[in-house]
Amino acid sequence: MATPTGIRQKLIRKYRTLEELFYAGTLDSEKDHITKQPNVIARTRYGQTDPLSSGIQEDVWTNGGTKVNLNDDGEALSIVSTSAQDAPGGTGLDMVYLSGLGVLGTPVSETLILNGTTPVESVRTYTFIQEATCMKGTATGRVNVGDITITGVDSSNVQGKIPIGRSLMQNSHFKVPTGYSGLFTEIIAGVGHSSGTGSRAANMSIYTSTGGVDYEAVEWYQDTDGAGAVVFPLKVPFKLPENTIFWCTATPESNQTVVQVQIEYVFIRDNIDLFEDL
Repeated sequence: MATPTGIRQKLIRKYRTLEELFYAGTLDSEKDHITKQPNVIARTRYGQTDPLSSGIQEDVWTNGGTKVNLNDDGEALSIVSTSAQDAPGGTGLDMVYLSGLGVLGTPVSETLILNGTTPVESVRTYTFIQEATCMKGTATGRVNVGDITITGVDSSNVQGKIPIGRSLMQNSHFKVPTGYSGLFTEIIAGVGHSSGTGSRAANMSIYTSTGGVDYEAVEWYQDTDGAGAVVFPLKVPFKLPENTIFWCTATPESNQTVVQVQIEYVFIRDNIDLFEDL
């Protein structure tokens, strides 16, 4: 995808490094050109918790507690709904698109046909699941009727859940593929309550894991200030090397707290001239 020569020269002159480009401000027309290049994978991640309990730190995802990853040597995935209507001809949705990483850390994906409350297994082997999205085949619904859970067949570790009516797995977790680096364009967080009134607040953290070692990279305090969920952009001033795992956690100050995050990020192939095709 070619970009006019003037824009290419402007980018090279203005930004000496990839980090400078992405940390220059909010996503603008210049960075928009970069995210459309063939060596760049742009993604948006949505994470949400179920209602949290006061003082207990949990990962930002809809299964509660702390996520435990799949086996390093890979395993198949089991997908099942709590409703028999998430199946061909049902009133929910009957297909799930899975995207993740294989044994070599490279992207793999497939589409599976749901069978309601009867588990179905993936054909491919995964070491990490990045995305899971419900789709419509012969079913008649517009959203999934049941909670759809994704679990490792060998480890029995739950990898995510597509909540009722959401059609999309709500995990803050992702992993940088082999041969790529990860960079953030923006993180937005919000805190609210599932019931009751008054403000809600939580201590938020961003963790990364490389080579089995976990690091708390960023920590901040999120408060609703007595209103609805408040969001703000948070710049993350670092680059993630290949095979780094990223996730958010929340420790609420009161019960019935719900936390949401939206993460805008890109995977950029290593050892290339990002401006070569501009």
